[in-house]
Amino acid sequence: MGDKPAGTIATEALYATAERCRDSYPEAADMIRDSTYMDDLIDSCEGASRGIKLAEDVSTVMGTGNFRIKGWRFTGGNGTGSSVPLLPSGGDSVRVLGMLWDNVADEFHYRVKINFSKKKKGVRMEPDVRCQDLGASLPATLTRRLVLEQVMGIFDPYGFLVPFTMKAKFLLRETWIWRLGWDDPLPEVLRQKWEEFFSGMYGIEELAISRCVKPRGAVGAPIMITFSDGSEKGYGAAAYLRWDLEGGGAKSSLVLAKGRVAPVKRITVPRLELNGAVVAKRIRRF
Repeated sequence: MGDKPAGTIATEALYATAERCRDSYPEAADMIRDSTYMDDLIDSCEGASRGIKLAEDVSTVMGTGNFRIKGWRFTGGNGTGSSVPLLPSGGDSVRVLGMLWDNVADEFHYRVKINFSKKKKGVRMEPDVRCQDLGASLPATLTRRLVLEQVMGIFDPYGFLVPFTMKAKFLLRETWIWRLGWDDPLPEVLRQKWEEFFSGMYGIEELAISRCVKPRGAVGAPIMITFSDGSEKGYGAAAYLRWDLEGGGAKSSLVLAKGRVAPVKRITVPRLELNGAVVAKRIRRF
């Protein structure tokens, strides 16, 4: 450990361990190869018993290469009856790939991280600002660099927050229109807009988004439906899975969304709408 290629070597060793056991544990080998990112291993399957069995097989396979799993968490509970190590359940959400996951309710949550304090060795010197302390914690001088740091702290890989994060991108776009430097103070009119945005950020902590996109009682295969649009400010697309239900009717789940800001140089709305269609095509292919 300590050498630059150590992480890559460990990953390749993990993959080699999976391939060595593929004949005996094909599903576990596929899970290790396809569902591992850094030190997180995440997958889904039909039914709790099958999930527990898969976790046991993965632990066995990884054990042959001296890879020790710290613990597992299962949707809906703690994997009662399994022989694999379990992570302690304190009733709080666990952080998975930057997102908060409540494994009992099987929902994703977001935690707002606003912090204007200085960093020491990459770590903020003070705790994150809470909603009631925001007014007193805002710096006397807001700059483009400071507001960008806060926006980049919003981790949203699935695009669930695109309607909200696009507002921040539009505000950042205005700083380019004003031709501000990275450390120039924002004009008062922009500062007020950013203060309103930061206040609104805490509302996303109230969101609870189901991890499972397949509803109970779903029948047959789903249909993917994509929407795209464009305007003078930006363009984007969203993809949904629509399932028919046993008792009639249907239910749709958002799978992925992407938003893009229009360039400062003016482009016609039809062309921006076409850009949105391109994003929709890429989302569908992905």
